[in-house]
Amino acid sequence: MNHPLPWSVIIIYCIYVAFATFQKFCIQEFHGRSEIYKFILSFFALITSVFGFGFLIYYGVKTVWWAPFALFGIGVTAYFLLGFIEQIIPMWLLGLISFIVIPICGAFLIFLTP
Repeated sequence: MNHPLPWSVIIIYCIYVAFATFQKFCIQEFHGRSEIYKFILSFFALITSVFGFGFLIYYGVKTVWWAPFALFGIGVTAYFLLGFIEQIIPMWLLGLISFIVIPICGAFLIFLTP
């Protein structure tokens, strides 16, 4: 029997949650440099949130009912543990990096779902 929460899914989900949160903070700290960039970032953040919520439902259906709750709790905890990254890397750069990291993590999450 497969474990419902393999380490690969936990680690990738934690990275996904961290960058999704960085993206939302980037929108909050946005100071009007480009309205088009802000719109794209906001739209991408919305899609990221919808995918994250949908993935948790999908994961719960494919594995066990409690796995999405555990993943969500682990993801929130991981964000607080990874919060120091904001002190090292500027928020605008984290927002740009999120355009690359989030789709890659999303693909891996779907691919690695048992």
